[in-house]
Amino acid sequence: MYLAELHGKLSSSVERQEDILTSNVFSFFKYSNREIFLKEFLSRSGCHVTSEEANKAEFIFWPRFEENTEPDLVIIVGKYYLLIEAKAL
Repeated sequence: MYLAELHGKLSSSVERQEDILTSNVFSFFKYSNREIFLKEFLSRSGCHVTSEEANKAEFIFWPRFEENTEPDLVIIVGKYYLLIEAKAL
């Protein structure tokens, strides 16, 4: 779906959906070179991790908690447990 979005092949109602935005952005951090991209992203966010911790980071997309809440993403990396909730403008 990412390539279709890049080439303007999705309708505006689809490309603004928060789940697609979450998937596109954070899948990049999951599948790219984590020692470069994820580690730098986290560092700029104030979360300092080692290269080894970045490589072992766990990405959990759309987990459902007992309270019936569903954040877009949880990243568990090093000593950090990050909850991500994306919003489209």
